[in-house]
Amino acid sequence: MVTEKPVLTYDETDLIEEEVNYIFEENNEENETKDEIYNNLDYDFLNYRWEEFKEDLNEILKDINKNNLWKAKGVNMGWRNLEGFKTFRAENGDELLKNILPNTSEFTLYIWKTKTQLKIKCSHHDSPTGEFYFIKPLNKQEVKDFENEEY
Repeated sequence: MVTEKPVLTYDETDLIEEEVNYIFEENNEENETKDEIYNNLDYDFLNYRWEEFKEDLNEILKDINKNNLWKAKGVNMGWRNLEGFKTFRAENGDELLKNILPNTSEFTLYIWKTKTQLKIKCSHHDSPTGEFYFIKPLNKQEVKDFENEEY
């Protein structure tokens, strides 16, 4: 569906592999094998990487929207491949993701950016091949309607 390279990715499998490779190649004082490193890995680094991902997303959001009001279209959502729309306020990446993503602890995110839109692919247990979200800032009339609760 989307062929260009994403501007932002969050994939715990890739992050774990990167961490194991880093420890193995750069910080392996005990000469452990990759399997030993993997088995002894402290997964707290994922919290840091998640926060880093959201900070990077904040910068992307600032670049395409100044009013913090968004509309999103979701397609192929969940195991029933549902489609839907949502209008919401989000001042940062954390709020944006909470407004659109399913409530699940394990997922992979790929984000593409155009001048005025984000495309997010989210893969998780109910949608292993991925669901897509197309997110745009509200235009001037939509902002007015949203503020007057006419949206």
